Amino acid sequence: MPPPFNKTATDALPLRFDKGSVAANGGRKGETLDRIRLSIGKVAAAQLLRRRDAGGKLVPERGALVVGVPLVMPETGLVLAVSAPAIDLDFWRAALTPARGEQASENDAVSTLMPNQVAMTTASMDAAGVRFHDFDLRARRAGGKWLTTIASQEMNGSLEYDSFGRGALRARLKNFAVGRAPQGEPLPVEAAPTLDDLPALDVLAEDFSIGKQKLGRLEIQAHNAGTNWRIEKLSIINPDGNLEGAGAWRMQSPRRFDLDFKLGSENVGGLLDRLGYPGSVKRGSAKLSGELSWIGVPTRIDYPSLTGAMRVDASNGQFAKMDPGAAGKLLGLISLQGLPRRISLDFRDVFSEGFAFDSISGKTTVKAGIMHTDRLQIDGPAARVLMRGDVDLQNETTKLVVNIQPELGGTAALGVALINPIAGAATLLAHKVFQSPLNHIFSFDYSISGKLDDPKVEKLSTQRLDAQTASDGEKREQTRE
Repeated sequence: MPPPFNKTATDALPLRFDKGSVAANGGRKGETLDRIRLSIGKVAAAQLLRRRDAGGKLVPERGALVVGVPLVMPETGLVLAVSAPAIDLDFWRAALTPARGEQASENDAVSTLMPNQVAMTTASMDAAGVRFHDFDLRARRAGGKWLTTIASQEMNGSLEYDSFGRGALRARLKNFAVGRAPQGEPLPVEAAPTLDDLPALDVLAEDFSIGKQKLGRLEIQAHNAGTNWRIEKLSIINPDGNLEGAGAWRMQSPRRFDLDFKLGSENVGGLLDRLGYPGSVKRGSAKLSGELSWIGVPTRIDYPSLTGAMRVDASNGQFAKMDPGAAGKLLGLISLQGLPRRISLDFRDVFSEGFAFDSISGKTTVKAGIMHTDRLQIDGPAARVLMRGDVDLQNETTKLVVNIQPELGGTAALGVALINPIAGAATLLAHKVFQSPLNHIFSFDYSISGKLDDPKVEKLSTQRLDAQTASDGEKREQTRE
């Protein structure tokens, strides 16, 4: 048994039970109430008074069940009051939920004993897979709704739950924090929720965070539609960026979640700081949009079944100098900081100190967890980078071809101008009119393969990713043949 009912084999936890009758207060003269009293050592106590209805059936009049606090009978209704060092609400919910196939009369008996007031205080509360600390709850039932206030380190605010149908939850929270498993530890395996486990949602949290990441204002609106749970609105807003999304979860087998999203930021560096990648990018604005779907539950991506497409457009930023993996493996790959010194050009000077970019643009598709791009282009003052290939998100491996074109036109023109101003001007004009021919002459292709955190980089002599025209692409295919 979980606390506070856990004990060793030598500990005594005596159970006392008695049944009798007492005179009814304010009732007809001589009327008595059926009384049941129960105690479990000094841990818990309960008392229930029942009255016979017109049909002679005993129905609850008033009562209380207390754990860790003195028993005080209410004037009316049923009260549950609990104070314990730790409470596992998930355990008690599963233990007290009637099993499928039980007689309706047994379910009715349980429902008549449901409290209409609840008070819980604990240092540690486990509920819905989330652990709350310094938890205090006050709830009362009004008609078919539960009106609740919660105070804790992770959540503060009010909730209203309507049990009609599949249920509807409305929450207005000052803060809501969701824990995250320590790095390197797997998340616990979730029990597959049933159709009745997801109510309609109308949730607003002014300060939402996951682990140490402060994500900002959260808003979710969702409802049940047949076998689907539809997210009409998903919004996360903070000073560095905003996420807008909508989706649908098919809750019957085969379970599948579909998500459409748009992410925008006018401060990419600040947004990545919030997401746990501090100092990885300086400045920058970006837009990321796409559609993704996977088998399973919305809260965990199933990479083997992940499919969809995304587009990214970013501008005016700089990849900062960082330790390997500090900004995530994919970001480290795109920044090319791991590219070693090569024969013709020292690209380490371009990338290792922080590659500045004027623009980043590209489209990717995802199929069975493999992310593919035909052209991801990064333009910067020092170089143009073109990428093509695949990234295996499940196994964290890559197979890419990268073309790097150093920005040489202006530098070459300046050098010529020092010797001959007229020739220098002609060189600069040719560089602009013929779309950076010097850059193409001195460009190089590389193959990047293997693990994302330790890729293998090889220089290619014939393969080119440069795709100015379709005919150029055909020529490159012929060259490879």
